[in-house]
Amino acid sequence: MIQDATKLIYDPAWFKEEGEPQAGVYGSKLISFYNKWQIAIHGTNAPWTIGRRATHGCIRMRNKEIEDLVTYVRRGTRLVITEGDKERKFYKDTI
Repeated sequence: MIQDATKLIYDPAWFKEEGEPQAGVYGSKLISFYNKWQIAIHGTNAPWTIGRRATHGCIRMRNKEIEDLVTYVRRGTRLVITEGDKERKFYKDTI
């Protein structure tokens, strides 16, 4: 878990795309987990893009939401991605 993701640099060259490297695109926090796609859950400096295809597979959240979520996540936490349930803030699996 990266507690201050504002200093991370996004470099379009990683994806063979045009553009200059940018800081701050990952928002305030970032949760990385082992996966072959190198995707993560993170905040954003452009909340108006949430719900649009603006990343390469990462799950973007509003900074306030990711700041709440990181209080529930520890190393080894199991991640299950499902369709949303607007009645629940977060779902914590208790296996």
